[in-house]
Parts: sequence; C-alpha cells; structure tokens
Amino acid sequence: MPIKILPEEVIRKIAAGEVIERPSSCVKELVENSIDANARRIDIFVENAGKSLIRVVDDGEGISKEELPLTVKHHATSKIERVEDLFKIRTFGFRGEALASIAQVSKLTITSRKRDENVGARVSVEGGKEVLFVEVGAPSGTEVIVRDLFYNTPVRRRFLKRDSTELRNIIKIVENISIPNYNVRFSFYSNGKKVFTFAERYNLKDRIVDVLGKDFMEDSVYFESENYLFKFYGFISKGKTKRKTSFIYVNGRFVSSPIVRSAIINACSKYIPNKEIGFVVFIEIDPSFVDVNIHPAKKEIRFLKEDQILRGIYRGIDGAFKKKDFVVSFDINKIKVEEGLKEQDFSYFVFPQKSKEDFKFLGKSIKIFGQVFKKYIIFSSEDELFLMDQHTASERLKYEELKRMFEEKRISQRVLIEEKIALRMSDYSIMEENKAVLKSVGIEWESFGPGIIKIKTVPASLPQGNIEKLIKEIVVILEERGKKSVVEAVFDDIIKLIACRSAVKEGDNLSYEEMEDLVKRVLISKSIYCPHGRPVLVKLTLKDLDRFFERR
Repeated sequence: MPIKILPEEVIRKIAAGEVIERPSSCVKELVENSIDANARRIDIFVENAGKSLIRVVDDGEGISKEELPLTVKHHATSKIERVEDLFKIRTFGFRGEALASIAQVSKLTITSRKRDENVGARVSVEGGKEVLFVEVGAPSGTEVIVRDLFYNTPVRRRFLKRDSTELRNIIKIVENISIPNYNVRFSFYSNGKKVFTFAERYNLKDRIVDVLGKDFMEDSVYFESENYLFKFYGFISKGKTKRKTSFIYVNGRFVSSPIVRSAIINACSKYIPNKEIGFVVFIEIDPSFVDVNIHPAKKEIRFLKEDQILRGIYRGIDGAFKKKDFVVSFDINKIKVEEGLKEQDFSYFVFPQKSKEDFKFLGKSIKIFGQVFKKYIIFSSEDELFLMDQHTASERLKYEELKRMFEEKRISQRVLIEEKIALRMSDYSIMEENKAVLKSVGIEWESFGPGIIKIKTVPASLPQGNIEKLIKEIVVILEERGKKSVVEAVFDDIIKLIACRSAVKEGDNLSYEEMEDLVKRVLISKSIYCPHGRPVLVKLTLKDLDRFFERR
C-alpha cells in the first residue's frame, strides 16, 4: 500500500480524539475555560451522561464578537505568542485546541458577551465547519452547548461506557476542579435534575468538606512547607479511612504524578503504617520548572528539578509530622517497672477460671487452654497444639453463614434508627448505579437530598451501629470491582466485607464457652482459611516442638 499524506479532515479528527476522549474530558476543557475567564459561577448541564448534551454556562469575562469565530479555529489562543510563553503558563488552557477539537467531533454552539459590550454573538460549528455566526442579545459571560458528541466518529462513540459510568467520570472532573477554585460556585445538573451545588466558599477547608465530606477533614492534619523552589501544602489523612483519596494540584491544575504520590507515601510511611493514605496536596512553583505540555489532555506533568522537588516534598511532610505530633503517643509516666515476674505480667493470657472438661471431636480429645493477646485461642488435640486466630475463624464462619442466608433469601433486617449518611456525589452515583446489587445483600436505602442517603435495611447478621463506615467501604468495592462488570465478584467481595465487620474482633475477650463454640464450629466446618486467604489455624506437633527445643 503506497504512503499517502492524510487529508486535513482526518488529521483534525485524530487530533481531536487525543484531547477529547469522552464526555468528561469535554466537560473538563469547558469548565477550565470558564475558570480562565475568571468566572465566579459555573453551571454544568448534561443529558445522557454528556453523550447527547453538554452545556456549560458561566459569568466570566466573555468573548468579543470579533474574536468569537476564532475560538473554534485550531491553535487560536490569547494565552501564548512565543515558544518562551509555553514555560510561563499559569492558565489551564493555552494551546487553542480544546474548543477546536470539540467542534470537530460534535455540534457546537458558543454564545458570549463581554461585560463592556452591549451585544453578544453566537457561533455554531458542526463537524469542524462553521454553519452560523450572528449577533445576539445575551447576558455577560459565555454559554457553550455541545450536542451529539462523536456523532461523526461512531467508533469512538461505541467505546464509551454506560451512562452511569460516564456520569460518574464527569462528576469526578467537576469535583477535582472545584477544590482549588473554592471561591467559585459550581452547580451540576443531569437530565434536568440538580445533582449538587458547591456554594462559593471562603477557604479551602470548607470546599474539601463539600467534596470529600467531614470524615476526611476530621481525620486529616494540615501541613505547609516552603523553600526557595516551591511551596507545598495540603491535608493528609491519619490513615483511618480505607478510601484511596489522592488529589495532587500543581499551580491549581489537577494532575496525575506517580513520582509525587510515591514521595508523599514514603514520607508518611514511618508515621502512618498504611500505604492507602488519603491526601489533598498543592504545589505552587514557577511555571518555568514545570512542563504541562507532555500529554495532549495535560493529564501528566514533568518537573525540571525533579530530585530537588521530591526531596522538598519528603522533608516538608516529615517536618510537619514532627511538629504536629502526628504519631500515636502514650504517657511514659503511667508505665510502672517492677522487679520480678508477677501475675499482671501474664495479662496478655486469658485462661479459664475453672478447669473445664475436654470435649471429643472425631474420637480425639480436645482441650482448650485459653486466649492469648486477646487475639489467638490455644487448644490441643492429643499430640498436636493449635493456635487459632479468633477473628479469621469467626470471619470464615460468618462468610459461610451469610452465603447460606442469602441463598435462602434471609438477607436483611430493618435498622432500629434510620441513619442518614452524607456521601461524595461520585459515591452517591455509585450507590444509585448499584441499587439492585446492594438490595441483594440486604442493604436498602432511599435518597434524602443531594448526596444524602437514608438506610432502611442492613444485612441480617450485621450488628447495629457504624453502618456509615460499612457503606463507605462497600462504595470502594463497587468502584474498584464494579468496573469489571462481574456481578458475582462484586457480590462476593461485599459478602466478605460484611463477614469481616460482623465477626469476632481482635481485642475481644472471649469466655470459655465462646472459645469452645468457635473451636467446635471451625473443626466441623474444616475451614482453614478466611475469605481473604489468611490462615485460620496453625498446627504444631509434638515433633515440631521437640525439634524447636533441640530435643531430637
């Protein structure tokens, strides 16, 4: 096949596909344009998750009628003039590609008026070709309407996800952009209904609460560090929540930076023994030290003095933790040191107050010695000694019990007090999308306003209390496993979580009767691993002990 130069129309569509990958990337470009125009109010409307309609309205500076036709031309921009300007960028947009790319793959209409002009203008473009340009009466600011995204690139349209997934992606984009722009009011509507509004805030902390909820902020510590190269500040959670929340902003732009994320986690590791920490961090740096032009959608960045910046991040967090006394502490004065061994030195061991008769299992005599560290149960069977993890053993039994209950349709119980739970809007959409799956595991709820749900029923074997934590952990499972669209796998993960939350816990004091019941049930079930694959029992034979003590 001979080599040919591609037609200009094909080149434009390929370029558009690199910038506009899905409805959420279209919303990102339009909202960022509004931020660049100094808008204080931005309204976003979508229909069919942006596939049919995306409409963004702002009260920004607007575009003059003379310049409006240029906005849909490739490489037409007010942000840069020379190559050197690429290294001084402080705005979100600068290449003049966003609107032109959207215009190539949709039916686009832009209406705008500058504040100091009496009349506005409107331009319409379909598939990259201008079909209308007129003067119109319009409020100051800009309205962009995108209809039938990818109508002329059907292959790209077929690769879009279902509406619920695409809608969630759009919500996340709006959340990401809204955090640093807390002085802007954001309202989001889907299919004619208001989904949420983030009111104008006067500080970053309040906006983070809007987006991530009070639990993130209550579980976080603020830090701030500055050196000759950059300023670094934000919030890091104490690791109590399991949500993988990580927001990294460089000069106000939300970015993906594995090296920055790794530097943050490494700096936190000796203070928070949990790699899945949550954080919202900001880097303010001279634009000449950052290259935001390495990805068509500006998702990734590259630092000029990377090693110095990473060292600065590590030192900044390390220093902040030392100042904040972030680690769990105890009062050394309350610890008594006494000579000799006394009864309290064995307080980690719980032995029955009265001797109990051994019980038989498959003809073998079973003797329970007691509980150690409030975590393990020690028992023997003739010439074998066993240590049993009380949590994993109980968890395995609960898991099997739950599966039987769900098969028999005995799955739910009404809550004693209907609990209201506030969720991130993206998490709320996950709950909506998976309502049937949740009902199948005994969880029923109803909406109680934007981002708020009211729990009606919970799984039958779940103890009442702390339902909010369970729901938020289930949301994480639905988000991570739900992407694979394997209902059985998602269902099984939720069952495992419920079993874990309703099982005997590490630290629970067990009576002899409770230990005996747990041991008997485990032996009958022959379950040697918990649902997550951890061992339930460890066996030591008499030969093992003799070998350990070098008796043989």
